[in-house]
Amino acid sequence: EHKHREVIELAQMHLNELPDSQDTFEWWILLQLFKYESHFALGESESALEIALRISSCLNPDSDISDFIKARAYIAIGNQQLQHTEHEQGITNLNIALSLINEIDHARQCSVIYFALGNYYKTNVDFNKAIENYRKVGEISKKTNNTVFLAHSHVYIGMAESDLGNNEEAFYHYHTAINLYEETKSERDLATVYNNLANVYKSLADYENALEYFGKGLELSIKYNKENTLAIIYINMGAIQLTLQENQSALEYFQQSLAINERLGNSILIAHSNVCIGSSFSRMLEFEKAEEYFEKGIDIFKRLNEKYEEMSSYVNLAEHYFQKNEYEKTIDVLNTALVFFNDNEIGVKRSEILHLLAKAHYKKEQTSTAAEHSIKLLEEALALAEERQLKDQVSDILDSISEIYSHIPDWEKAFHYSRKHQLMKSEIHGASVRKQAEMFNWNRKMAEKEKEYLIEKAKTQEQRKLLNNILPSEIAERILTGETTIADEDQSVTVFFSDIVGF
Repeated sequence: EHKHREVIELAQMHLNELPDSQDTFEWWILLQLFKYESHFALGESESALEIALRISSCLNPDSDISDFIKARAYIAIGNQQLQHTEHEQGITNLNIALSLINEIDHARQCSVIYFALGNYYKTNVDFNKAIENYRKVGEISKKTNNTVFLAHSHVYIGMAESDLGNNEEAFYHYHTAINLYEETKSERDLATVYNNLANVYKSLADYENALEYFGKGLELSIKYNKENTLAIIYINMGAIQLTLQENQSALEYFQQSLAINERLGNSILIAHSNVCIGSSFSRMLEFEKAEEYFEKGIDIFKRLNEKYEEMSSYVNLAEHYFQKNEYEKTIDVLNTALVFFNDNEIGVKRSEILHLLAKAHYKKEQTSTAAEHSIKLLEEALALAEERQLKDQVSDILDSISEIYSHIPDWEKAFHYSRKHQLMKSEIHGASVRKQAEMFNWNRKMAEKEKEYLIEKAKTQEQRKLLNNILPSEIAERILTGETTIADEDQSVTVFFSDIVGF
């Protein structure tokens, strides 16, 4: 982070001194790119966007600058356009960049382009195209012996496979990435892959492994000040706390994530944090506050045209309406989301939606016909959840089936499903998991305090160095200990005054 800050300051210093002429245009572009790439690496989205727009306003295909720098400029512009809804123009600009460079001499830049395209397709739920672009990065990295970028490609493929519900594939790619990062001693990059791996364990309701890897990711994120990853870990940890019904603790995690994302200007994660805060308030029966945060988050997703995230947020909103006993609203919102996830064949979300839809239908009518319809939906949801080994969802669905059978009443089936639910629940949410979650919270707080202490220590050392250069050491120490008015009394003194002429 310190080096990126230095790059930004140096680039700005040179920009201030640079004459405004056509002869210096290439230097102006290059210095802007240094600033852009540093802000981008730090996750400072708003600053990166501002610079990309500045470059875009001055650049055209006929600009008299080298192809390499021109390509880097088009990468910056295209990347930002893809992130801010100008998708068609973004893809065009990234393809212009590709036409100006080649995969061997400019492997890094080509990889950045394929990552950007992969992320765009992943966001638009075209996971196969996303994986295709991530694989291109892997191919380039193998040709150029770039082990770190090869590891990056495995991480991104793992994320896409995880979204598709292909957990075995996701595990393979994440563990491959871990081995490659360890081989190259890229400890800083391990934070992200640990978080992603923990997320897969979380979806499988293996909370012990999830908490272990979140803990590893947290430690490295704090060590290397990876605030973007830290914010994501806080969201995921908050989700675990919600599952454990620790609503206040979940809220604290989500609020911490929101604070980081607002500082970084990360719009998508700001939206995520808002939706999660909404879910926490809803669980705490503070419905007015919940709807305020749901609205904020969903509005951002709509503005960014993040359809997958918007539809996922509708599931959270539907849970909120269900909590309020507003079953008609619950069904309407879920049907909208279900069309999207059916069209895109995303079974993980379909299972969740069908489960809640079944509960809402039965609660709304509470007739034998409604019960039959709901049980059919629940059986479909159960099959999808079992296929993907989503233990938490399986446990909750079993409980819902048992509840409906107890109302029909069919006591034998009710008891059968209730027993299966209880066995699975005790397996998932055992005492060791709660203890581990508590330890995670404690370790997080200790790590944050240690970071604050180290920052204060560094500041004090800088102040001591500065003060010792201009004051006697005993006076400097008194200032550092907090003394504000320093006045000593001496009975016998000599005062010497001198004036240096012209100084």
